[in-house]
Amino acid sequence: MKKFAKILSFILSIVMLLSVTACGDKKCSHSYTSTVTKEATCKETGVKTYTCGVCGGSYTEDIAKLTTHSYTSVVTKEASCKETGVKTYTCGVCGDSYTEDIPMLPEIVVQSESVIINVRQGGSIVAGFVVQFSYIDNERTTCYLLNETYTKITFNMYVGTFGYNEVVTSCRYTIKVYDENNYVVYTNSYYSMELGPKETSYENITLSLPKPLVGGQKYTFKIS
Repeated sequence: MKKFAKILSFILSIVMLLSVTACGDKKCSHSYTSTVTKEATCKETGVKTYTCGVCGGSYTEDIAKLTTHSYTSVVTKEASCKETGVKTYTCGVCGDSYTEDIPMLPEIVVQSESVIINVRQGGSIVAGFVVQFSYIDNERTTCYLLNETYTKITFNMYVGTFGYNEVVTSCRYTIKVYDENNYVVYTNSYYSMELGPKETSYENITLSLPKPLVGGQKYTFKIS
């Protein structure tokens, strides 16, 4: 009988020990590791799950929404020399959006008529050139603004010779830029390609302006 009592006592001790160390008991210290089971976005909260490595018990906590967005932009209204444009930014995750203005473009007008430039050698005219801003399909070509500050601009020029003598030479011409008050804001000289009698060429020239053109203002480009 005493032997049975000792065995029973031993079993009860083991049970009590297990109940004390079991993770479900309030007296137990858990050993948790955490894993993000749902990533947070700017639209929804995320979830982080904590799991006990001993008993498998777990709990979760929320991860706050992100305060940053993933925006892409699209021009929803083109700017002109009369009106500002609109660029719209939209978050691809939550759909949040905002807009910003696109500054007005400068209004650019080029001299329509051609200019005749004579080339002299030893006091005699040896060649004659016709220079003008080129046209396509009877419409004036648009210029190419090379940067957003409007300090670089490219034009396509037409240059042709009607030659007085059988020589190959180039001509020097000047482009001036006038503002809407008719003040010269830029002037520079350029040399055409070498051409023979009755030859023509289309040439791109790039103007590097000392100051940016102002959006909404009118500028006239003239050849001399």
